[in-house]
Amino acid sequence: MTSPTIFHVDVFATRPLTGNGLTVFLGTDSWSAPVMQQLTQEMRQFESIFLSEITSTGARARVFTVEEELPFAGHPVLGAPRPSRDQRLRS
Repeated sequence: MTSPTIFHVDVFATRPLTGNGLTVFLGTDSWSAPVMQQLTQEMRQFESIFLSEITSTGARARVFTVEEELPFAGHPVLGAPRPSRDQRLRS
């Protein structure tokens, strides 16, 4: 497992630590579902999103709760673009 780039995002918030907390993991191309599940449990967030295959036009996204992988969830999809965009701009 490669070292992750991790962001904590407050979705639906105008100030830090007031929104729906979300952990965004970037560059998770070779990570397995069990690893993603364990990291979500470790972060103790309701949901985490893992982005891989990141390009200027999109990314592959996998969303996990502490209990399971979800096919879709709104607040992770809304919260993920900013960290991935910021990371691309730094590269």
